[in-house]
Amino acid sequence: MTKDTPNKAMAKFLEAAAHFPEGGAKAVDDAVAQLMLQPDKCFIGPLLMTLDDSFEEDGAMFSLIHAAEQFDDNVYIDEMLAILPQFCAGAPKWASIAFMRCLNNAEMKNYMVKAIRQSSIEIKEAVIWLCNKINERNPIFLNKTLLVLLSAK
Repeated sequence: MTKDTPNKAMAKFLEAAAHFPEGGAKAVDDAVAQLMLQPDKCFIGPLLMTLDDSFEEDGAMFSLIHAAEQFDDNVYIDEMLAILPQFCAGAPKWASIAFMRCLNNAEMKNYMVKAIRQSSIEIKEAVIWLCNKINERNPIFLNKTLLVLLSAK
């Protein structure tokens, strides 16, 4: 059996992702398992962009996050920040969840602060928007987002 290239594996995953609503959690889990047979950091963005706020089975969406989180923390953060404006626009609920998961880890948060400082204006605007949305939900999160917000200014 020949191995798929990362591009071919991703194409198969995206084809399967088009059918996630009909296939439910099993379709998501099967597609993620197949994709991650040959993990590649280029999968992080598409995995996160496949998250869907309207999908009824949160466990299936967490399968996508867990697959993306399998990579080195710094690589994961770099790849997430690269797509953050689109991620926030497409799935703000899941963008918030993925972002908060990083903020809950001190090492990841510290790296994120440094990476945000070097990011584009669009990424910084997405970070500010996302942190504000998180803080609106509950001001207790301010202690997690304040340093990140400052790094985006």
